Amino acid sequence: MINRRVLLSSLLLLPSLVSQPATAQPARRGGNRAFSFAVYGDSRSMMYLPYKSNQREEAIKLMVDIFALVLPEKVAEEVVRKDVKLTYDPATDELVQIVMPFETKSEVTTLTVDKGWITEASVEDVKLLPGVRRTMFRLQGGEWVAREIVQDVQSGRAKFILNTGDMVWWGKQGPTPSENPYWKLVYEDVLKRLPPPDNQMRAAGLPGRVFPAVGNHEVWDDSDVQGLLQAFPYLKQFGVSDKRLIYKFDFNGARFIFLWTGKYDYRSPSSWDADRPQYEAQMKELKTWLDEAKVAGTRKVFISFHAPAFCRSGMGPIPEPQNPHKVIASYAKDLEVVVFNGHVHTTELYEVDGVKYLLLGGGGAEQDPILPGRTAIKVPAGYPTDLYWKGQPPKEEYNYLLVDVQPGQKPWKCSSKSACMVAMSAHGTSRTSGDIRLESAKWGPRPIPNHHFDVNNKGSLYGDAARACRQDAVRHPSPHVAAFNWVQAGQSGCGYAVAATLSRPQEHPAPTCCSVPSRPGSSRRAFLQRPTSCPPATCGCMKSSTMASGLSHARMATACSSTAAPAMT
Repeated sequence: MINRRVLLSSLLLLPSLVSQPATAQPARRGGNRAFSFAVYGDSRSMMYLPYKSNQREEAIKLMVDIFALVLPEKVAEEVVRKDVKLTYDPATDELVQIVMPFETKSEVTTLTVDKGWITEASVEDVKLLPGVRRTMFRLQGGEWVAREIVQDVQSGRAKFILNTGDMVWWGKQGPTPSENPYWKLVYEDVLKRLPPPDNQMRAAGLPGRVFPAVGNHEVWDDSDVQGLLQAFPYLKQFGVSDKRLIYKFDFNGARFIFLWTGKYDYRSPSSWDADRPQYEAQMKELKTWLDEAKVAGTRKVFISFHAPAFCRSGMGPIPEPQNPHKVIASYAKDLEVVVFNGHVHTTELYEVDGVKYLLLGGGGAEQDPILPGRTAIKVPAGYPTDLYWKGQPPKEEYNYLLVDVQPGQKPWKCSSKSACMVAMSAHGTSRTSGDIRLESAKWGPRPIPNHHFDVNNKGSLYGDAARACRQDAVRHPSPHVAAFNWVQAGQSGCGYAVAATLSRPQEHPAPTCCSVPSRPGSSRRAFLQRPTSCPPATCGCMKSSTMASGLSHARMATACSSTAAPAMT
């Protein structure tokens, strides 16, 4: 996994951002063989800032640009200079903490900084819950997702990767895309570690391993998408350009479609305001592509676009007048359609009018839907049920999806992996439910006294204690055990099985001092205190990839004071 210190100190020394070379043939439909692919979304990190004390004005300028998204520039600068507190470590002259306003007048967010990167973010409502912070972001969550998803491709478990958008924070920093720290991060964490396309992919006209839908962050201060096209130059073969951000391809009897929902507008944060092309033109193309699939006998269709068609938390779904569900659902009798979304940083699942919608916002970005006032939004009577959290508030979680496709057969299955920041060692198992084979990774979240957690451990997690914990979790599953698996035995469609993960209570007193120790090679600061004691964790093995309760929040304790930005979606 990338060390941010090395990354930022060698930006000018690394080669230009390029993808793995591959010679592509003219696109054509592949054969009808079984294959698997991975999906994740909103995998971007939080911001990177110049971190030396003599770069303070440069850091402030970037903060002003962020606040200017929702405030006039002059007001934004006044707010930043008055209300944003930057704390520097006197021993290193490096930025270690930022305290600044959040979305409401009474909310403040505390950001922990290491070598310019935000490594943890928590929010406190000083009016409603003074002294209580909710952690909504941990950099290691996205690192785990990137590492695991790359390993699935390297091992042959997944053929390629889909991303539902927002792979980077923005395009503003760096004179060129190859020097942008966020695209550098994508390159270092994912692209350069992937093998080139194999013969089967090249024969089907797929010259790369990663196929993204365009999110709002990809065009933020990079309206001509130079960063995207430099990272994924092969997208040009599918017609992608600065004036056209949609495309499609076929592989092994399945069709993959990628649409663009547009830039971010804080007045309507989930609206479909795309203009490359506009909504109506995209729906026309979508119908054409779905009609082609019907004529060709392509039964399985996967559609990816950034903003969610259905959502019960955070910023909510695409407004009804521009929601593509009616168009998509009109094909559900003839096609097996699954839609992958993101934008809202949590995980939700829906089955509506024969179409399955997966909101996959747990790829690494800050998870603001876990905060008070965002865990649920008002929806009309009869609104579809979220089959993931099932009415419970969402929790901090980092995950991705693995999809196994059996062309010409039903059902096909998906499995999801998830992790929290304390234990990230997967142990795969499988079980059978009717004619649906469900795979999952079992997590053994039981701390061992006097031992530090090793988040890089790929072997047995805590040995016998972990095995006992996993066995107990199988015997006594979480209440969310069936959330992903809404297809019962004997039904056709897609059964979803997911990995277990851990949770932390979403409320914890600010003075608590309990942190996850740095992993080997981690860039986390050495002056962060090691934990003196951590409450024992309950073990949970959930097919729903939800977090079990009982594990204390991982806390970073520094010498800086901790009190509590506009939410970046």
